[in-house]
Amino acid sequence: DFDVVLIDRRQYFEYTPGVLRLLVSPGAFKSLIAPLRNWARKAKVVQASVARIEEDRMVVEGIEGTDDAGRTWEIPFDYAVVGCGSTYPT
Repeated sequence: DFDVVLIDRRQYFEYTPGVLRLLVSPGAFKSLIAPLRNWARKAKVVQASVARIEEDRMVVEGIEGTDDAGRTWEIPFDYAVVGCGSTYPT
């Protein structure tokens, strides 16, 4: 038995390369985002930022605009999968 905790700064997944499609098809917006709670139904979704990863826990910080803004807490784990994401120049 296991529990999955998904930590992300946003409440949704955004398919960034598809944003260019909006220039020619503005109605495509809904197909470019997916709320995390919709596709990660069995996971606990935490909207926060990971401050650091220690041997057996992640230290997370609540982000602005959430009930946990400014609060820091720990999420213990046995195994961690880290996806760092990417940024694009604007």
